[in-house]
Amino acid sequence: MLLNLLEPNYALPCRQTMTIRLREKQTRMKDNIKSDITNDINTSVSLTSDIGTSLANEAYLSVTANYINAD
Repeated sequence: MLLNLLEPNYALPCRQTMTIRLREKQTRMKDNIKSDITNDINTSVSLTSDIGTSLANEAYLSVTANYINAD
């Protein structure tokens, strides 16, 4: 593995540890974004949507939100 070559002494975290860390990070980011959007009157939000179909003929709808605040 590339990581073993770059840093042989580094022990990779297990799958459960990474899952917990990513969920905690997601919660913090979501709270920060929610706070930015609701507390700053100068925040602008833009929504974009897209519709597609998979090879198995399953329909998909995606919605993306982008925002700009004073910072």
